[in-house]
Formats: sequence, structure tokens, C-alpha cells
Amino acid sequence: MRRAALAVVLLAAACARQEPAPAPASRLEELVRQLPALPPCDKVIPQEWSSSWPVPVKEKGSLRYRVFFFGRDGDPGKGFVFHEPQGLALFTPSGEVRECRKTGGAPRALTQDGWQPAGTLDEIVERSRLLYAAAEQAARLFESGKPLSAADKKSVAEFASAFASLSRPGHAAAYRALSPEFWAWIEANGGRAPAAKPRPGF
Repeated sequence: MRRAALAVVLLAAACARQEPAPAPASRLEELVRQLPALPPCDKVIPQEWSSSWPVPVKEKGSLRYRVFFFGRDGDPGKGFVFHEPQGLALFTPSGEVRECRKTGGAPRALTQDGWQPAGTLDEIVERSRLLYAAAEQAARLFESGKPLSAADKKSVAEFASAFASLSRPGHAAAYRALSPEFWAWIEANGGRAPAAKPRPGF
């Protein structure tokens, strides 16, 4: 009887435990999600295309973000072949879209196909939300232009590592091309940029 009673108590305690609440979507995540529906992107970017991770840039001293868009071929049952960038956008932290266009030309498949981020779907979603928040923090440090503390450099390195774990290797050149100045700053402050060099003319 005592064992049975103890089991009931332990079961009740386990059921009462609350799972950690998922990280809320950041302002940056919401903006990137809405981009294809915002003017002028709504006229040029197909809704079925995916958007890249946002990368900070400086435009006349002000913080902006760039993303690229890419399509895919295939279906869920047989797998997808993702494309190299087919569109570009530039937007402000407040959500003003400064530029949105297609890059032109026929879609080209990524040379490194079949990549998948590690973890369950819930884990990937959580890590993605944390990456958006880390990107905002890295962007603020980048914009400031000030020397970084040891703690700041640690956060920069962690951002770069998280970025690498959630971005397709075949898009590395495109990510570097979005903001060479930002990735040089990342490398100067303890992080690692995507490995490939930008494609000429991108």
C-alpha cells in the first residue's frame, strides 16, 4: 500500500510539472515572416519561396537587415531540392522594406543538398526563435561600433555557432555576400563566418 501511495504521489508531482514555455517570437522573426506579404515584396516574391536568416548591414550608419529568398523542387514524400538565392530584400528594424527584387536567371539547385538541422521539430523551432533574438543582439553590437567586452564576444561566438547549425551549407556564399562587413566583424570578435566565399556578382 505504501508503495502504491508513493507511486500515486510521484505521478501527481510529475503531471504537475510545467514544461518550460517556448521563447516568444522576436520582432525580427515576425518581420522576416511577413516580408513576402509586404510591399514591394508582395509583387515580386512568390509566397511559396523561403526566406533566409536575416543578416545585419549598415546603410549610411544606420542598421538594416538583408535576406535572400529561394525556391525548391520536389515534394515532401520524396524530398526537396533547394535553390540558390532567387530574390533579395533590405529592410529596417522597424519593418520598412527599402528594397525587394528577384535576382533573375533560371533557378539553380544547391550543390549541397539533403542537409537537415539536428534535433526534433520542436527543438529546431525553439533554436530558431533563439537565433532570431541572438541576431538582434549581434546587430545592436555591430551597429554600435564599440569595442566588445568578453561577455559580448562570447555572445557573438555563440550567435555564429547557432547560425552555422541552422543554415544550409550550400547558402554560405550567399550569406557572406549579404553583408561582408558584418561577417568580418564577427570573425574579428571571436565568431566564425560561413565558410564559402561570396559568388562574384551576387
